[in-house]
Amino acid sequence: MTAGIHYQAQALHNPTSFSATGLPDGLTIDPTTGAITGHSTSVGDHNITLTASNLSGTSPDKNVVLTVAPAPPLVETSPFLPSNMNLWLDAADSATITHSSNAVSNWTDKSGQGNHATATSGQEPTTGTRTINNANTLDFDGSEALLSSNFVLNNTHSIFAVVSSDLNGYGRILNSEGYYYLGNGNGNNNLASFYGSGNWYDANTNTPASSLASPTVIGLLSDGTNATPYYNGTALDSKSSNMGSSVPAGMYIGKQLNNGQFWDGFIAEIIIFNQNQTNPDRPMIEGYLAHKWGLTGCLASGHP
Repeated sequence: MTAGIHYQAQALHNPTSFSATGLPDGLTIDPTTGAITGHSTSVGDHNITLTASNLSGTSPDKNVVLTVAPAPPLVETSPFLPSNMNLWLDAADSATITHSSNAVSNWTDKSGQGNHATATSGQEPTTGTRTINNANTLDFDGSEALLSSNFVLNNTHSIFAVVSSDLNGYGRILNSEGYYYLGNGNGNNNLASFYGSGNWYDANTNTPASSLASPTVIGLLSDGTNATPYYNGTALDSKSSNMGSSVPAGMYIGKQLNNGQFWDGFIAEIIIFNQNQTNPDRPMIEGYLAHKWGLTGCLASGHP
């Protein structure tokens, strides 16, 4: 039996006190209110005798049966995520965000790999200003970014994120030393990815349904040769990845390395694996993100 009020004794004629006998271990009665509370592991039926008193005397006994049932197990609300992730940034977890007056100086990596992201002074995104599904996001205003300086993106990788863009035009969510981008590819505000040898992928150009203007679950899976973008769990056309075998350390969040192209919008969560997360992991990770951030309605029918 869980804690709380399990029985409320009541009596007429203005009772001033209550008592109970036969209570199982862990339960007590409040002599003033008559509320029986507590936590008991004595599973079964218990015959309880209640009385109430006032200035005129004590009431006759009242017998009641109190049943203690075993509490069913509770499913933890921790996310379904494989344990081999390499970068996990979660704006909903306030313990991972270091800030001064909402200006974020550090976003702690929850993957266990220590790939924390830090901001240059004057380019700090803000926290505590915008939410989605009542969960905090980091707000990038078109001049702010973070850098995970030790993170290295392998040629084979899986990237998942929840983002939204405020303005059309070029803007980068992720950029690693000119080899890889994820963000807006053109003035139509479409999802795009870019790999080192110049192969772009623009998601459904001129199609409003593929815009990042609304909160979106995006993804990108590379098998080392080809990369497939995902928009709210739906695969788009694969393109050659062409990253090569040697990528320098460092991942910018919210800008392109050399020429800016800052992100203008919010970033809620980023998860990266340095391996290809195919079925069933990919749809389950997308489902976790969509459920957490209130975006399940954006996924196709039947998506986990």
